[in-house]
Amino acid sequence: MVIQVVASQDWPEVTKYAGLVCAQPHREELIQDLFRSWKDPQRGVTYGGMIRYLIGICFKFVSL
Repeated sequence: MVIQVVASQDWPEVTKYAGLVCAQPHREELIQDLFRSWKDPQRGVTYGGMIRYLIGICFKFVSL
């Protein structure tokens, strides 16, 4: 199964998008790596996943 997550990069105009595509097992109901967290011994709880990545891209685009 192919999953795509898309995010607008220029709210409120909504004319530029960033997207991520991933493959996951058949009949998997939840998107893997949409959001995840883990404990890093040096930084504490760390967050990541597709949502975090797209938010980071949006911040880079807006701050240019």
